[in-house]
Amino acid sequence: MQVVPAIWSRERSRNIIFQLNARFGHIDIAWAASDGMALGVLDSIDSGYKGLNTNMIIGGVDWTEEGLKEIENGRIAASVGGHFMQTAWALIKLYDHHNGKSFFKPGDLGKTYDLEAITRDNIEQYKVLTNKVDWRQVDFSLFSLVNNEKTSYDFSFHHVLTSLHQ
Repeated sequence: MQVVPAIWSRERSRNIIFQLNARFGHIDIAWAASDGMALGVLDSIDSGYKGLNTNMIIGGVDWTEEGLKEIENGRIAASVGGHFMQTAWALIKLYDHHNGKSFFKPGDLGKTYDLEAITRDNIEQYKVLTNKVDWRQVDFSLFSLVNNEKTSYDFSFHHVLTSLHQ
């Protein structure tokens, strides 16, 4: 395994995959830190260069519209994302803390939100992301422990999508 900085650039990742292929030969998997870079690897494969593995498994991060379309087409294996929601979760927790429902414990650095992978197996649930989503339609008060009789947070993206459709 080799970690290579591509500086978040689709164009740079196009070039890097050729360099890595020259160094290592047959590459089975390319995992990129952004969907844009994953798409750059896909661009290189699409260029027709015979030295690249056309069955390379490609993954990325960000849940971009183009990345999700390539997952649906079976050309990108996965995109991990949901991190854009972390600001909302932080604000909800701060609101709850301010209103006496403190979840903060000294020394507790536990995470409360997992990033989620979109694959061909679950792309249908996430297709709403390929449209312009009006996040103002989400009633984020539904996620607050102060405003509900819940004892733990459910910040799953499925829960967000459910609230979006209510």
